[in-house]
Amino acid sequence: MRHDVIRHEFEAIGAKTAVETLAGAGRWRRHGLIPVPDHGINLRGDMFELWLNRDVEVSVPEVQSRARHLVLRVGSAEARTYLCGHDERQWFVAGVKDNPTTVEQAMRLLQPPAVRAAVIAAKLKHNQQFLRRNAAFIRQGEWFFVPAPEFAVEHTQ
Repeated sequence: MRHDVIRHEFEAIGAKTAVETLAGAGRWRRHGLIPVPDHGINLRGDMFELWLNRDVEVSVPEVQSRARHLVLRVGSAEARTYLCGHDERQWFVAGVKDNPTTVEQAMRLLQPPAVRAAVIAAKLKHNQQFLRRNAAFIRQGEWFFVPAPEFAVEHTQ
């Protein structure tokens, strides 16, 4: 994917980007980066910065403009996948395992197993599963608070 296409996809969610091609470890070191097999991604204020080796494949399988989120895939055989977007207050980037292709899949994979179990147990409707507050949890940033009425604290003196 060309740099202008990557910028266009990020612009669709309202984000600024800087994309640079880095060839050779020397250029990585000058930027203060640790060389990785094919790329680097960083947030600097309100801008996503991407550093890509010349031959790396980059794709954006899904963009959700209204939600201000997109899925970014970097690499081919050993691809890394990121959920990039804007939460209630700021831009974020989160690495996601299992190479999801949709924003919803990525968000679901980022929820801890206990949260997913609580969502299933609460039988939440599809449009409620990723809200900050619902019957299954309260989310604050990356923290999830799951009700546990059966949990008892033993008081000691």
